[in-house]
Amino acid sequence: MQRAIKFRVWDIEHGEMSEVFDLSKKGIIHIPNPEKVVFLQYTGLHDKNGVEIYEGDRVDIYEAINENETVDETGVVIYEPCAFFLEINEDEAIPLRESDSKNLEVIHEEL
Repeated sequence: MQRAIKFRVWDIEHGEMSEVFDLSKKGIIHIPNPEKVVFLQYTGLHDKNGVEIYEGDRVDIYEAINENETVDETGVVIYEPCAFFLEINEDEAIPLRESDSKNLEVIHEEL
Protein backbone atom coordinates (compact mmCIF):
# COMPACT_ATOMS: atom_id res chain seq x y z
CA MET A 1 0.00 0.00 0.00
CA GLN A 2 1.43 3.35 -1.03
CA ARG A 3 1.02 6.41 1.11
CA ALA A 4 -0.69 9.54 -0.17
CA ILE A 5 1.62 12.16 -1.65
CA LYS A 6 0.37 15.26 0.17
CA PHE A 7 1.87 18.65 0.93
CA ARG A 8 1.04 21.74 2.91
CA VAL A 9 2.43 25.05 1.73
CA TRP A 10 3.75 27.70 4.12
CA ASP A 11 3.25 31.19 2.64
CA ILE A 12 6.33 33.12 3.78
CA GLU A 13 4.96 36.49 2.66
CA HIS A 14 1.63 36.22 4.53
CA GLY A 15 2.79 33.98 7.40
CA GLU A 16 0.08 31.38 6.97
CA MET A 17 -0.34 27.72 6.08
CA SER A 18 -2.34 26.63 3.03
CA GLU A 19 -4.77 23.77 2.92
CA VAL A 20 -3.34 20.34 2.21
CA PHE A 21 -3.17 19.29 -1.42
CA ASP A 22 -2.83 15.76 -2.70
CA LEU A 23 -0.63 15.39 -5.81
CA SER A 24 -2.08 11.99 -6.59
CA LYS A 25 -5.50 13.62 -7.08
CA LYS A 26 -4.58 17.01 -8.55
CA GLY A 27 -1.60 16.16 -10.74
CA ILE A 28 0.09 19.37 -11.86
CA ILE A 29 -0.50 22.47 -9.77
CA HIS A 30 0.42 26.10 -10.38
CA ILE A 31 2.19 28.10 -7.65
CA PRO A 32 2.33 31.79 -8.71
CA ASN A 33 5.39 32.74 -6.58
CA PRO A 34 7.28 29.54 -5.70
CA GLU A 35 10.16 31.50 -4.13
CA LYS A 36 7.74 32.83 -1.48
CA VAL A 37 6.52 29.43 -0.23
CA VAL A 38 7.90 26.38 1.57
CA PHE A 39 6.56 22.92 0.69
CA LEU A 40 6.05 20.58 3.69
CA GLN A 41 5.58 16.90 2.88
CA TYR A 42 3.20 14.49 4.61
CA THR A 43 5.05 11.67 6.42
CA GLY A 44 2.30 9.10 5.92
CA LEU A 45 1.84 8.87 9.70
CA HIS A 46 -0.77 10.09 12.19
CA ASP A 47 -0.14 11.05 15.79
CA LYS A 48 -1.95 9.52 18.78
CA ASN A 49 -4.94 11.83 18.14
CA GLY A 50 -5.23 10.94 14.45
CA VAL A 51 -3.60 14.21 13.28
CA GLU A 52 -1.52 13.91 10.10
CA ILE A 53 2.19 14.47 10.71
CA TYR A 54 3.99 16.77 8.27
CA GLU A 55 7.55 17.94 7.81
CA GLY A 56 8.06 21.01 10.02
CA ASP A 57 5.62 19.86 12.74
CA ARG A 58 6.76 20.14 16.35
CA VAL A 59 5.78 16.97 18.19
CA ASP A 60 5.91 15.70 21.74
CA ILE A 61 7.20 12.15 22.17
CA TYR A 62 5.40 10.43 25.04
CA GLU A 63 6.63 7.58 27.15
CA ALA A 64 4.10 5.58 29.14
CA ILE A 65 5.14 4.96 32.72
CA ASN A 66 2.76 3.13 35.08
CA GLU A 67 -0.22 3.88 32.80
CA ASN A 68 0.44 7.64 33.03
CA GLU A 69 1.64 9.62 30.03
CA THR A 70 4.60 11.94 30.46
CA VAL A 71 6.40 14.00 27.84
CA ASP A 72 9.83 12.54 27.27
CA GLU A 73 11.17 14.68 24.39
CA THR A 74 10.03 17.29 21.92
CA GLY A 75 11.24 17.26 18.34
CA VAL A 76 10.69 18.80 14.92
CA VAL A 77 9.92 16.61 11.92
CA ILE A 78 12.60 17.04 9.25
CA TYR A 79 13.24 15.36 5.92
CA GLU A 80 16.70 14.21 4.99
CA PRO A 81 17.31 12.32 1.74
CA CYS A 82 15.03 9.27 1.71
CA ALA A 83 13.71 9.48 5.30
CA PHE A 84 11.85 11.56 7.88
CA PHE A 85 13.43 12.20 11.28
CA LEU A 86 12.47 13.79 14.59
CA GLU A 87 15.19 16.34 15.29
CA ILE A 88 15.55 16.60 19.07
CA ASN A 89 18.44 19.07 18.91
CA GLU A 90 21.10 19.89 16.34
CA ASP A 91 23.16 16.84 17.39
CA GLU A 92 20.37 14.26 17.74
CA ALA A 93 17.72 13.02 15.32
CA ILE A 94 15.55 9.90 15.61
CA PRO A 95 14.34 8.15 12.44
CA LEU A 96 10.58 8.72 12.30
CA ARG A 97 9.93 5.30 10.76
CA GLU A 98 11.21 3.74 14.01
CA SER A 99 9.00 5.89 16.20
CA ASP A 100 5.65 4.54 17.28
CA SER A 101 3.28 7.26 16.07
CA LYS A 102 0.89 6.37 18.90
CA ASN A 103 3.52 7.91 21.19
CA LEU A 104 3.65 11.18 19.23
CA GLU A 105 1.45 14.25 19.45
CA VAL A 106 1.61 17.20 17.06
CA ILE A 107 1.73 20.32 19.21
CA HIS A 108 2.05 22.87 16.39
CA GLU A 109 3.48 23.62 13.00
CA GLU A 110 7.05 24.78 13.36
CA LEU A 111 7.11 27.39 10.59
